[in-house]
Amino acid sequence: MKEFNKLVRDKIPEIIENDGKICNIDFLSDEDYLILLDEKLDAVNAVNITDGIDGLASSISAVVAAFFLVVAAVFGGRQVGICGAVLLGGTIGFLVMNHHPAKAFMGDTGSLFLGGFIIGVGFMINQPVVLLIAGLVFVFEMITSFIQIIAIRCFDKHVFKKAPFHHHLEQCNWNEIKIVAVFSAVTVVCCVVAFFGLNGNLIR
Repeated sequence: MKEFNKLVRDKIPEIIENDGKICNIDFLSDEDYLILLDEKLDAVNAVNITDGIDGLASSISAVVAAFFLVVAAVFGGRQVGICGAVLLGGTIGFLVMNHHPAKAFMGDTGSLFLGGFIIGVGFMINQPVVLLIAGLVFVFEMITSFIQIIAIRCFDKHVFKKAPFHHHLEQCNWNEIKIVAVFSAVTVVCCVVAFFGLNGNLIR
């Protein structure tokens, strides 16, 4: 890790801010790099796990993208706004073909990319922990899968009818459209809560 930090310090000593001025990078500590890596892996897997029914992962990602746009508009941060706009446009465009019944599917490549993109923007706003709230549905889906795996392997029992949780709801006779609508609405609420948790210390 120290060698990696040295490489970064040697190769990228400066960055260009939005107004064209040069500023030094405040490099992360070794512990911060490990946290970054852990959150990155968790995020990409959480979105991948959520991508189990038509339009679910893309709908939730679109809501999170809109959250980034609002954050950029209120607190400033052109780069965050651009990333949010790209993500929102891409997910809405994809939903045209991905809504139920889907004519196109995201697959692992798309869902893993979305997870990485979202956590990346989270670090751009200097407050990645806020994504645990804004992306709570993704986190919950991953946790339900872990709980199910542990319950089966350790106790030979099922906590849910099927994991992750959206499949459990399917087994409870929820249709895909209802699941997507409810999960998206929950994400909207989570994003509102996350917004009020921001302190405005964004990258400008």
